[in-house]
Amino acid sequence: MVFREHVGLHFLPLWLPVVSIGLSFYIIRGIGYLIDVYKDASKTESQFTTFALYISFFGHLPAGPITPWKVFKQQVEARQLTRPDQWYNGIFLFSKGLLKKTSANFIGWWINPVIDVIPSISTADSWMVLFGYSVQIYLDFSGYTDMARGVGKLVGIDLPENFIRPYSKRNLIDFWNTWHITLSHWLRDYLFVPLGRALFKWPVLRRVPLGIASICYLITFTICGVWHGLTPTFLVWGVYHGIGLSGCKIYGNVARRRFSETYFHVMFNTLFGRLIATGGTFLFVSIGWVFFRSETMAQALDWLSVLLGSNGVKTFETHMDLAWVLLGSVILTWVLNRLDGPIEQLKIWQQVALFLTLVILILYYIGTLFYSSMSGDLSSSPFIYR
Repeated sequence: MVFREHVGLHFLPLWLPVVSIGLSFYIIRGIGYLIDVYKDASKTESQFTTFALYISFFGHLPAGPITPWKVFKQQVEARQLTRPDQWYNGIFLFSKGLLKKTSANFIGWWINPVIDVIPSISTADSWMVLFGYSVQIYLDFSGYTDMARGVGKLVGIDLPENFIRPYSKRNLIDFWNTWHITLSHWLRDYLFVPLGRALFKWPVLRRVPLGIASICYLITFTICGVWHGLTPTFLVWGVYHGIGLSGCKIYGNVARRRFSETYFHVMFNTLFGRLIATGGTFLFVSIGWVFFRSETMAQALDWLSVLLGSNGVKTFETHMDLAWVLLGSVILTWVLNRLDGPIEQLKIWQQVALFLTLVILILYYIGTLFYSSMSGDLSSSPFIYR
């Protein structure tokens, strides 16, 4: 299970002892490098050690960010001894990421057992678990990215930003421009744009650019789903987002040509419009996580069925502990998102609070490791984003 969670490609079960953690990220960086060299031979790296460092740099394994080759090479060539401000910001980023990761684990302790018995819970609980998982996967993955970027700063390498408050975006296109940004850019540069250019050469398709965009979205995100895992649930998740992005593109085009100024005023200048746009986007993304989280299509369909109220009289039963966990996780996420920017921009009380929290977490992990070694239970809590 740990391998399945980390690697992102669910196959070759007999090779588990020898397949490297983060295999899918090795592959995607290697493909990007080969395409760049194919387009421009001058980008070929003559120093094998530099190329090997790019492929295997521990900071961006096993889950990114996916640093472009030319950016990473520039970082290595310009690298100097780390300055005190880099150390401070590296430790700050790592601390914030560790707090996010620990919080994601805590949410998982509450919701994972409930997901395992989805058919027997109420509709209200199924929605709380769904939104809880949405928060959990964000904290888990963005937390790992913060930790990776923090480690990078400690050794003088600035890894790129990977998340910019994705759940606050107004539409699905903006969501993917701020969620796993480096993967989105990789898909755009190496799949979406080349595919669009190829399709545009067809006279029939050239007349319908929205059709080309829709085809490109669908193919790109189908591949994105398969890249995350060779299972039907990931395939459906990718197709789901491909259809959603196509619909978003078409809707935006129609709205610009057909809708009145009143519509744009309401949607962009009022609280109601913002709630509708942001809430609708978050709901769409959250429903997609059903397929991402489910082990089988049967489990995903059971979850969707319960969300729609298939359990009848149990529909409105609610466990308040889940409600409190969800409320606490939302507040924590909001607070952590306020800690953007370098540490110098934080107020003194924020720096002190973060430092004390880090000390508590370190003591907690040391205690957990000691207990696990004494009890013989050395199980780990893997990153949940494949």
